[in-house]
Amino acid sequence: MARRRIRYCRRCVMPDTRPDLTFDPKGVCDACRSAEAKDRIDWETRQAQLGEILDQYRSRDRGNYDCIVPSSGGKDSHFQTYVMKHLFGLNPLCVTWTPCNQTELGKRNIRNLQRMGVDYIEVTGNPHVMRKLVRLGFEVMGDCCWPEHVGIFTAPVQVALRYRVPLLVWGENPQFEYGGPTSRPHDFQLNRRWMEEFGGLRGLRVEDAMRILGLGPGELLPYLYPSEEELAAVGTRGIFLGQFIRWDARAQVDLVKQYGFGVNEEGPQEGTYVNYENLDCKYVGIHDYLMYCKYGFGRATSHACIDIRNGRLSREEAMTLVRQYDGKVSRRYLGEFLREMEMNEDEFFRVCDVFTNKTIFVTDEHGRPVRDEEGNLIKINCDNDEPEEAIERRARGGVSGVKPAPVAPVRRSADVTIVDYGMGNLRSVAKAFEALGLKAVVTDRPEDVEVAERIVLPGVGAFGAGMRQLRARGLVPVLERQVLREGVPFLGICLGMQLLGERGWESGTHEGLGWMAGEVVPIVPGDPSLKVPHIGWNDVWVRAGSRLLRGVDGSAAFYFVHGYRFAPADGGIVTGIVQYGDEMVAVVERGNLFGVQFHPEKSQRAGLAVLRNFVNA
Repeated sequence: MARRRIRYCRRCVMPDTRPDLTFDPKGVCDACRSAEAKDRIDWETRQAQLGEILDQYRSRDRGNYDCIVPSSGGKDSHFQTYVMKHLFGLNPLCVTWTPCNQTELGKRNIRNLQRMGVDYIEVTGNPHVMRKLVRLGFEVMGDCCWPEHVGIFTAPVQVALRYRVPLLVWGENPQFEYGGPTSRPHDFQLNRRWMEEFGGLRGLRVEDAMRILGLGPGELLPYLYPSEEELAAVGTRGIFLGQFIRWDARAQVDLVKQYGFGVNEEGPQEGTYVNYENLDCKYVGIHDYLMYCKYGFGRATSHACIDIRNGRLSREEAMTLVRQYDGKVSRRYLGEFLREMEMNEDEFFRVCDVFTNKTIFVTDEHGRPVRDEEGNLIKINCDNDEPEEAIERRARGGVSGVKPAPVAPVRRSADVTIVDYGMGNLRSVAKAFEALGLKAVVTDRPEDVEVAERIVLPGVGAFGAGMRQLRARGLVPVLERQVLREGVPFLGICLGMQLLGERGWESGTHEGLGWMAGEVVPIVPGDPSLKVPHIGWNDVWVRAGSRLLRGVDGSAAFYFVHGYRFAPADGGIVTGIVQYGDEMVAVVERGNLFGVQFHPEKSQRAGLAVLRNFVNA
């Protein structure tokens, strides 16, 4: 696997390996540009707008709660509660999802939140089911906190429906603070689509967990996000408080400490240099370590970037802190985690190695990650300006340096129309095309598809639901007319590629678009140790003549999330293969039709190269 040099933001210390992050021509990330925009925002007007929204939902006869405050007991939920109760005089109901393994400090902060004078509900999942989900998330997603990440988004919404409280007030918008497709100023609502793309799910659906673990819907009720019909019946709406009040974590910590919020008095939390975050769950350090394995940055990087953007650190000071704290194996609760998961340390590191992005860490001659004496990974480069000789010294005995070819910008000569049928990573795909210099239009209107020069059908979810959504929106006839008759270039991504087939076999038999002969069938790896869904980074082997993979290394890593695979009847249309126990189709091409099973919008530089090739095909 070719080694790549990480590019870092010229203003903060965030690498380009962070999913959904983009850099402008000056090498500055969109999170830093969003921070600049905060200085131009009239926050008094924004706060007044918040007051108007809250007044719409205030219980007129004081017969119900005014809003739901999703709460972990941490600094953010203390601040959210302070704003709702003490600043705006509302009667909030605080709702907490219990972490998979709660700390004593986390329990004390929960009790303190209650002492702020609010009604409070704590939702705790069945610990036996939770344990299974923690292990599943760790082994399949590389995220031991997956069930917690799902529960914190589903439980408050379920409670909102039961008490018929329409408004949920969340804290910071992670994309606005840390960068990503929803950093645009008008994006301030948390809904099902945000949760599926940027929140807890991240590709592994609760339905997948049921099938893998053999659980029934009744055993996973707390993890199920309500239906659109249920949400519409109550008029549920979720807003990010950080869209209306300037978010500054350190200043907010100073405030909520006056109301009894407790920090770690013993010093910084594991994996970072601050003592006020990640206080409630014992396993969050393991989660952050897996994040480092996947993307080459940890919690210290995130905190340092925030401190840079708020003028509290210089970039040089931040880089020193990142090198000191980031990327260390989380040891504090590792033994407890291993006992709970019934695995040993060797098994733990084997899972970590599966999710390690081997293009950005030193590997041996067999492509396995090299670890130092303390068991820590060795990153290829830690800053933009690190000399090549220093990188080679760090890679002592590892793979030789190979610089990937830069992704050339695409001429701003054509629009790309991204079809919205309620099931795709729309913002991520749009931002990827915008990073190539293109204007990307996201639409669900047939008349917009009618005039499209290039069409992209993204997708996350089930085959049958995808076809139902396309038909319900009246998109199938116009797609067939434009793509099959007019020859408009078409790219299907993940589910969007699978829908090209004749039928799919997920939860019954469903007819597809039928543009390519073949069926979509379950993944059944020949190697029983491989997990389904197939989630993570894998090489794609390029077949000669591929237009989508032109200029991409013979085997380049792309990001996959799928439990079903496309089995075309004509092997001649297959131009890319992924090995996952057995060979599976990764890329198909025929005339103006293109499809990829992986997510190019989340596959960093190689993914952008594929999108560039589609535009220029």
